[in-house]
Amino acid sequence: MLQQNIKRLDTAYKNFFVRVASPSGEGRGFPTFKNRSNFTSFTFAVGVKIQDNKIYLPKIGWMRFHNSRPIPDGFSIKACTVRKRQDGWYVSVRIEDKTVPDYIPRPLNEVQSVIGIDLGLTKLIHLSDKHQIDNPRFSTNKKTRRILKIRQRRVNRKKKGSKNRNKAAQRVGK
Repeated sequence: MLQQNIKRLDTAYKNFFVRVASPSGEGRGFPTFKNRSNFTSFTFAVGVKIQDNKIYLPKIGWMRFHNSRPIPDGFSIKACTVRKRQDGWYVSVRIEDKTVPDYIPRPLNEVQSVIGIDLGLTKLIHLSDKHQIDNPRFSTNKKTRRILKIRQRRVNRKKKGSKNRNKAAQRVGK
């Protein structure tokens, strides 16, 4: 689990020295210190076991969890990420099937059709075959928009880094 944070730090330094920046222009500076409140997730790369509705996390032990989908036969557990969200803790398990072959690129002369995808503002996705996928709007109701506006204002009035601000931000997230 600790190795995952070292990997994050290593990629941050590699990106800094190679001068890789995100499309928005952020991330150009020297990697800054992150304390424990900056991280909302941790990953177990080995040692995770699942039995019915219990999961074994190394150094923590067996814990109950809601097993939404059973792991199919022939699949093995690759990693497990535990995330803290506004309304609780969530576990996502990455699995692997050895029978599926790795992706092998084909030569261009064998390709019959290509579909282009573009992300938009008014529509979420525009496809090159004129198909569009709508943007999901979660706060379209007038009442929910007003409540969200009030709660965000309450967050802004609290002192940065305080427990009351974190609680108010949690209410916005819910």
